[in-house]
Amino acid sequence: MLGWGVATPRRSKQNPTSRPTYNRSDPNFQVVSPRWLAWAFGSAIAGAFFCAYLAMCTLFGLGSWQLILHPTQKATGGIGLAGAQVVRFGPDTGGIPQLVGDFLPAASVAQGVAAQDYTTVLYLRGGDGQLGFADAPLMAVLHDLGLNVLAFDYRGYGRSAAKPHPRESRMMEDAESAWEYLRGLRGVSPQHIVIYGAGVGGSLAAQLAARHKDAAALIVRNADADVLGTVLRDRRSRYFPTRLLFKDRFAVSALDELAMPKLLLDIGPADVGPAETARSLAYTAAADPKVTVEMPGDDAAKEREAVKRFLDDRATLLPAPVLAPQLPLPK
Repeated sequence: MLGWGVATPRRSKQNPTSRPTYNRSDPNFQVVSPRWLAWAFGSAIAGAFFCAYLAMCTLFGLGSWQLILHPTQKATGGIGLAGAQVVRFGPDTGGIPQLVGDFLPAASVAQGVAAQDYTTVLYLRGGDGQLGFADAPLMAVLHDLGLNVLAFDYRGYGRSAAKPHPRESRMMEDAESAWEYLRGLRGVSPQHIVIYGAGVGGSLAAQLAARHKDAAALIVRNADADVLGTVLRDRRSRYFPTRLLFKDRFAVSALDELAMPKLLLDIGPADVGPAETARSLAYTAAADPKVTVEMPGDDAAKEREAVKRFLDDRATLLPAPVLAPQLPLPK
């Protein structure tokens, strides 16, 4: 036989080159089962669909970061406040800085005090957009308290390096680079650095504080405490094993063990959804010492007062008296 299920063809003795014929009366002749053909065809189709689904899962896993992080790269970046200095840091292996931000030095409020001796806020922004005018009011509030402020764009955002795209591990590396910039080039001691995180930046701030427990304090504003839940609620994730494919959790569990002073800000509408509930639970589980402040909406004056009161409790964190002039916001 030439193969399974097929009888050996017999050629004509008179014309050996004629087409082979099959003798169905030959006891060795077997007909291929239609069920086997259907099974083989079905298996091929199922295999093709499975490979296509695996490819789609791979693409979803590679692009799932976009469900949480929404970078922009407009040339008109920066907070636009008077006195803000454009800074570049975080060099790659070629010595080229990868991160760009704004350093807003505190106004001179006391003679004989070096700039690095003022409390400096390391601001880790959320994952939407880029550093811009929307951040200016908060930067002005912090500056008006007599503080240095460093704010920057993660890689993939704004004026920083366009590639690679942002993800939690890379954003954490960028936050570490900002810490090293303040410690090294600016000469700021850890006891004078307040780590301030908003949105997913709240998770980065908590993780950075856990790495550097000698920091002065931690402020978290509207932490995204349930990033995975947000992704799972997106209808696009219903068709994939999202829990396996989505790796960036932005967990805030570091708050549970941090012994440094913490200000936890919950600012937003009165409507309570899954994200707000998760944030409330995370704030409740945070270790002492902590101060939790809830506000029904954005109020720069109340937020300034909450931050000032918190830093006042830490006697060395605010210069006294605070004489820094209020900065005009960009028009």
